[in-house]
Amino acid sequence: MGPILQLVRHAESANNALYNALVAEQGGAAAVKADVAKQRRVDDLELKQRSPDPSLSERGFEQAELVATLLGNEHVEASPTILVCSPMLRACLTAEPIAKKLRATGAKENLKVICHAEYYETGGCHDRGLALPGRTFSEITDAHPSLAPTESVAFPKGGGGFYSKGDARETKDQAEARAERLNLWITETLAELPDSGRLILVGHGLVMATLITRLLGLPFSGAPCMATHANTGVSNLRYVRDKGAFLLES
Repeated sequence: MGPILQLVRHAESANNALYNALVAEQGGAAAVKADVAKQRRVDDLELKQRSPDPSLSERGFEQAELVATLLGNEHVEASPTILVCSPMLRACLTAEPIAKKLRATGAKENLKVICHAEYYETGGCHDRGLALPGRTFSEITDAHPSLAPTESVAFPKGGGGFYSKGDARETKDQAEARAERLNLWITETLAELPDSGRLILVGHGLVMATLITRLLGLPFSGAPCMATHANTGVSNLRYVRDKGAFLLES
């Protein structure tokens, strides 16, 4: 039928853990959801304390190992396998054990690792709305030797950071335009793979939701409620080659 596409959300980040802790301080998720003032207090505190590009939490590192085991033990017959990661720290740290597991389970000779500069989370790399350039491809390869990306896509010429073109927090329209570009790149990449191929993308919840809705031909407006992923959640889609379309498997 066609190669498989697997979209993986990063493991729990320090920002995720911070938000969960702030919610707990306000009485828990149900209490915050029912009280606008509590939700505003959580949001304000999170904005002041969040990191623009956080690492994983302790639980996040454990989750990354678990999803690596899951992905390493399925579709073992796939060849070739392409592993694509976001340039953001939490995604690279999630992708590292996945790359190690894939190499250990036989994909070493047929594994390509790519860092895609446009696969960052919706909003871009910013500190309270102030745009930051983000890491360069060279900085990413130096920081993640076990990930060892051999190819970069869409990084600025001259060695700039992945968000060097951003001048503020990414807008909704900009995010949707970027999702369309990613959609095209994913489709073209899958079209070049044999039916035995496998494309794994490790990224972020909001941009994943937007991508899935567009890959399935659905409107952007349905993304937040139709394609929500918990940390290390995985969606499996099959590229139907003769129709140029996608089938959601799980």
